[in-house]
Amino acid sequence: MNTANLQLEGFYLVFAGLLNVLIHKGVLSRDEVAAALKGAERGALTDFRDDELSSANRDALAFPARLLALAINTSPGSEFPSFSELAKMVGETKPQAGSRNTADSAVAFADGRTAGDAADTAQVRAAGPESMRDAPTVWDEADEAADESFPASDPPALNR
Repeated sequence: MNTANLQLEGFYLVFAGLLNVLIHKGVLSRDEVAAALKGAERGALTDFRDDELSSANRDALAFPARLLALAINTSPGSEFPSFSELAKMVGETKPQAGSRNTADSAVAFADGRTAGDAADTAQVRAAGPESMRDAPTVWDEADEAADESFPASDPPALNR
């Protein structure tokens, strides 16, 4: 796994812990923090780059705010959820918009394609633009190599 991704996961957990301390010490109220995170989520979802961002890109921008909003709801003294648990809760509680986001279709999948059984440990789509909901207009060898490398965060080197 990419070290930078692990560092970001750790940062989210540290930041969530700090927010919880601020809430539990009365420096900020849970409502104040929740409102700030909701505003950040709205900002991510209404980013001005309309023509450049797919709904999956917007969901990626909103992910930190959604994760932190869930993390601040932990009770004092209770065990803090892991990043994986929080990320799963983000997916389970993410607002569903439009007909594409149904129980039978995941956000990054082409219409009619599914992520597989919900009990499967890996919920990934097949590689290639034909499996994408928002297929790119330009697709080259580097794009193919990077897409085939997912979910291993480091794309392979492309030697020419």
